[in-house]
Amino acid sequence: MLKPYFRFFLEAFNDLGKWKVHLAFLAWAGILLYLNFGLDLEKSVFQSIKTNHYGRWANFSYYFSIQFFPFLLCPGLLYLKNHQKNLGPVLVLAFIGSLVLAFDRSFILHYSWAREYTYPLSRFLGQCLEELKSWIIMVLPLGLIWLGMKSWKKDGFLGVRIKNVNLKLYWILLAGMLPLVFFASFSSGFQSAYPRFNDSLIQQVSQAYQINSVWPILTYEILYLADFFTVELFFRGFLILGISHFIGPQVIMPMAASYCALHFGKPFGEALSSVFGGYILGVLAYYTRNIWGGVFIHMGIAGLMEIFAFFQILIQKD
Repeated sequence: MLKPYFRFFLEAFNDLGKWKVHLAFLAWAGILLYLNFGLDLEKSVFQSIKTNHYGRWANFSYYFSIQFFPFLLCPGLLYLKNHQKNLGPVLVLAFIGSLVLAFDRSFILHYSWAREYTYPLSRFLGQCLEELKSWIIMVLPLGLIWLGMKSWKKDGFLGVRIKNVNLKLYWILLAGMLPLVFFASFSSGFQSAYPRFNDSLIQQVSQAYQINSVWPILTYEILYLADFFTVELFFRGFLILGISHFIGPQVIMPMAASYCALHFGKPFGEALSSVFGGYILGVLAYYTRNIWGGVFIHMGIAGLMEIFAFFQILIQKD
C-alpha cells in the first residue's frame, strides 16, 4: 500500500535534478534560517520601521518580503535543471500569492470590530476572528485566480477533491511525530508558544458568562485547526498544484522555502522542520494531485501540540 508513496519521492528526486538541486535548496533554506534566527532580521530591521509610525505597512512589507523572497530560488533551480521556460508566469503568480498572504497576515481590523463588545468577550472574539479571517481574505482571491485558469480545473479546486484520497501514510507520519512533539513540549520555547489559546482569558470568559471553560477552549481550538485548511490550500493547492502547470515539480522547493518563512515567528526547531515538512507535503500533493493528506497531517500535528501543551499546563498547576 505504501509503495506508490516511496515511488513518488524517488520520482521527485530524479525529476527535481538529483543531488545538485537538492543541495542548492538546502543551502538556500539555511541562508533564510540564518537571516531570521542568526541575524534576527525581523527585530533588527522591521521592528525599527514599526517604531517610526509605519507599523501596519511595515508588517505588510515584512510578510510580503519573507514569502516572496524564497521564490527567487526558482531561476537558480531551473537553471540547474536546464528548464527555464515559463518562469515569468511563475514569478507573477508567486508575487500575487505573496501579496494575498501578506495582506492576510497583516490584517488586524477584526480586533477593532471585536472591541465593540465588552471585555473579556472582546478579546476572545478577536482571537477567534484571527483564525477565521483567512477563509475570506485568502480563499476568495485564490478562488478567483482558479476560475481564470482553465488548465487548473482537472485537479478540482486547488486539490480539494475526494478522488484517490488515501490517508494510510499520513497516519504513519503522524504516529512518528507523536513522540517528537511530546518531548518537545517540555522545552521552554515550546511552552512559550503553545497552547495557542490564552488560559487566563479562557477562565475569565467562563467566569463572566457562567459557562464551563471546555466550551470556549473547544470553540477556539476548532477554529484554530480549521485555519490549517487555508494554509494547505495556499501552499500545497495554489503554489504546488497551480503553479506546477507551468514548471512541473520544480515549484516544490521554492514552496518549501516560502513555507519555512511562514514559521519565522515560531521556535527554531519548528521552522527547521518546516523545510523538510514542506518538501514532503509538496511532493505528496504534486503526485497525488490533492491536498487532503496535508490537511490531515497539519491538523493532526497542530492538535498534538495543543494537547501536549495543555498537558504541561496541568502539570505545572499540580
